[in-house]
Amino acid sequence: MTDMVDDKPTPQAQLAQQEPPSSSSSKDLDEKALRKLHKKQVKAERAAARRGDDSAIEAAQKTCDLCQGSKNVLIRCQIDDTQQWKMVCPKCWKDVSGGKIDGDEKHEFYRYGGIWKNHKAGVSGKKPKHKSSSTTNSTIEDSAQ
Repeated sequence: MTDMVDDKPTPQAQLAQQEPPSSSSSKDLDEKALRKLHKKQVKAERAAARRGDDSAIEAAQKTCDLCQGSKNVLIRCQIDDTQQWKMVCPKCWKDVSGGKIDGDEKHEFYRYGGIWKNHKAGVSGKKPKHKSSSTTNSTIEDSAQ
């Protein structure tokens, strides 16, 4: 059995790499050192989550019930006669709802139940605003001169 979990050495492995203490109460020092190392690891993991590291973002993702892909946005809905709530990604949602929040006549069992977003990924539900054609034309004309 290895001392590595998720490519991180365990506190026991880190302690084994350090030099042994020279005092007679080495057992107390070993336990104290283990607690200290564990506390440092926990702090490092929390700091990574606050920074929004990729590992923290991926850990917070949920899977689509239809395509099994890890996603940052899922739509909660009922899609069949079992009336079980499913979490589906936007791509699969278009197929099960007809692309409309309230569904259409072809999807008689569809029922919308809300949206889930991975806030650690900085996901927004708002569509990006497009520049108007007049500003685009003026910048093209300006660059041509």
